Amino acid sequence: MVKRSLIALMTLCISLASVSGPGAAQEPSPTPADTGAIFAQEVALLLPVALRFSADVATTRTDLRSASLTVFQPEGVQEVYELDLEATVENLSVDTLRLTLTLLLDAVPLRPFEPVNYRWEVRTRGQVASEWLGEFVLEPRIRATWTEAGEAPITLHYAEPDLAAFTLLEDLQRAYTLLQNQAEAAPTVRLAIFGVEDALCQAEAETNRLHVINAPEFDCSPESYAAWLAEAGVLLVQRQSLDFTQLQDQLNAALVNAFYAERWASAAAIPAWFQAGLSMLYRPLPGGQELAIARAAQELNNAPALATPPAPQDVQRAIWEAQSYLMVLYLAERFGAQAPFELAEALTRRPDFDATLMALTNLPFSQLERDWRAWLRSPEAERAALWTPYLPTTPTPTATRTPSPRSSTTWRSARAKSASTCLSMTRMARPSRLRLSRQAQISARTSGARPSVPSSRIEQARVRSMSRRGRWPASAARHPRGGGPDGGGAR
Repeated sequence: MVKRSLIALMTLCISLASVSGPGAAQEPSPTPADTGAIFAQEVALLLPVALRFSADVATTRTDLRSASLTVFQPEGVQEVYELDLEATVENLSVDTLRLTLTLLLDAVPLRPFEPVNYRWEVRTRGQVASEWLGEFVLEPRIRATWTEAGEAPITLHYAEPDLAAFTLLEDLQRAYTLLQNQAEAAPTVRLAIFGVEDALCQAEAETNRLHVINAPEFDCSPESYAAWLAEAGVLLVQRQSLDFTQLQDQLNAALVNAFYAERWASAAAIPAWFQAGLSMLYRPLPGGQELAIARAAQELNNAPALATPPAPQDVQRAIWEAQSYLMVLYLAERFGAQAPFELAEALTRRPDFDATLMALTNLPFSQLERDWRAWLRSPEAERAALWTPYLPTTPTPTATRTPSPRSSTTWRSARAKSASTCLSMTRMARPSRLRLSRQAQISARTSGARPSVPSSRIEQARVRSMSRRGRWPASAARHPRGGGPDGGGAR
């Protein structure tokens, strides 16, 4: 009896130490009061590829008659696996065996971040039954504790204890509502936030394969991790830096992707700049910092091409992202605040970006890009950079007649005009200019739509001056269709 107890203790210690890297051992469930011949068990999470279940049994090969494992999730999958006793049994000693079963996750659709229940059943000579019930949460073991925030249709999973999750969730919910109204869709969105230094795959650099003791090797890559989560309806977002605004942009990009990824599937090569710029447009903060970055790069002749996005770690990536945002903002300023969103919707019906943009503006992209580069240096760009789609507005009547509301096709009224002509006409007469009321200005400063911190004293003085004159830009939320961030229609 003493010998068997010592063997059992040694076996358990070896079992707990038998996994390395991302295949971390799951904390065992409380041991049932009577498990018969089963004296130890373990679950190794070999994410994103497999789960490995093992159970140690005090019996011999001669006495072992059958073994099975049942795996199930509430309101989900339930599978029963009968073990091949020749292939899955390992001798630990003369009278102890280890049963092992590896389940590939692409064959078993278990939902991540939810509990998984399992049951071992073993029969020995004389049909003596032994049973062990267990439970674990199917979540990455990169960090000790994961937290869930929110509820359907949008949920966050995160493990960073100091993450301002509810601020992120509040901003995402506002963006979700806006997207829902524009796209007339309501997808369920689940986002898993991984930290900057969270290694999704601790694999060898040369082979890019997981190393797990006493188990097969598995291919592992961040892409495979993202694919596993996406298959279960969870979008992986790994932070690129500790910058909070950048995390907001990453989450907005994932949110826009959730609305448009499948609907854009037929659209041929939608430019990366439009996808990045559109998602940044849903951010809660104005874009004064992006304008400063783009202007500085333009002055230094260091601006990357819009059509060629730099790698995520490239020093020019921030410049390219700022330019992408400002190009989409320019479409809103020139053709009306709804223009970028109408373009996104039009791309779900017409699978050619250049042709769709041409149909809506009557201008080739090359001309729009030249006009945009000139616009970056204008006061109109400064006003537009203070706008977000969430700012409330009140109309301020002028002496000019207010035009009747126009359909989305009237962004074509600006087709034949150059940017300089449009800007001069705007200065001469602007019908039904929309401005923020005093109350709305105060609301904009205290609500979630927080003005960004100007990057220089000159910008600070400009913002204060514009605020005193009541020149904060108008919102797309309430003005007549076609009105832009600068308050006018298509020019």
